[in-house]
Amino acid sequence: MKNDLTGLVDGGYCYSHPKSGPFTIGEDFEAPAPAGGILPRITIDRSTSDKLWSFLANAPDISTEMSDAELFDDTIKRTKFENGISQALSWYVSDCQVQTELPMFRKQLQGLRKAIARFQLNIPDEDSSLGHFLYKTYTGEVFLRDQLKPSERQLFKLQDHWRESVGFPALQDTLKTMLRNIEAAQSMIGKGKPRAHQVRGFVRSLAEVWEGATGKWPTSGRNPLSNKQGGRFADFVRATNQLLPGRFRIPSLDAAIRSACEAKICRVG
Repeated sequence: MKNDLTGLVDGGYCYSHPKSGPFTIGEDFEAPAPAGGILPRITIDRSTSDKLWSFLANAPDISTEMSDAELFDDTIKRTKFENGISQALSWYVSDCQVQTELPMFRKQLQGLRKAIARFQLNIPDEDSSLGHFLYKTYTGEVFLRDQLKPSERQLFKLQDHWRESVGFPALQDTLKTMLRNIEAAQSMIGKGKPRAHQVRGFVRSLAEVWEGATGKWPTSGRNPLSNKQGGRFADFVRATNQLLPGRFRIPSLDAAIRSACEAKICRVG
């Protein structure tokens, strides 16, 4: 177990899975983004909700009389439906606002890797005059007068901390671990042009909303006239897309709709 854990932390979790790729951003791992961000709140009114609800194949007719139990169940289902759509809209806008430009991100990773490598070359050997003097400065052993020397307890504490955490060998080990982590990040990001992961994530979220409301994962087919993805779910996605603020509206949804519907195979498997 100890050896397994040593290998695990040697370069981080992702570094310990070197043959798991190739990866797809937004599907296999999260896209690069800041640690924190603001989630805008996009809500939908009742009339808009009614329009979107009508795309569901089993949507109950709101004019039909229902029992109290049926009315309660419908209210809960509708609330989840509306909240799901609002969250899908809000998260898509948030993802687009904080998205990282991958070409620049790749340059940052490479620049950091080179900077660490340069720093490694300039770290003094612990047996050199510079390294040895810095070590003794840290532990206090450099002092000659007894009243300035550390106590035996202090000395042992400083020596252990130098050896385990802050000394040059420990620093080299930390930098090696960071380089391996950067290597894993570069491998995951890759060099190719990424898919429109925000769009796919948006449509996948709507597919989950659809499943929650109908009990079935959505399907779609190709419209023989327009040659685009057709069906109730495709219409639902396109109608929801129109609720996005103008500059965030998605011009083409076919690939994302097809991908979301095909994801049913993965879920079953």
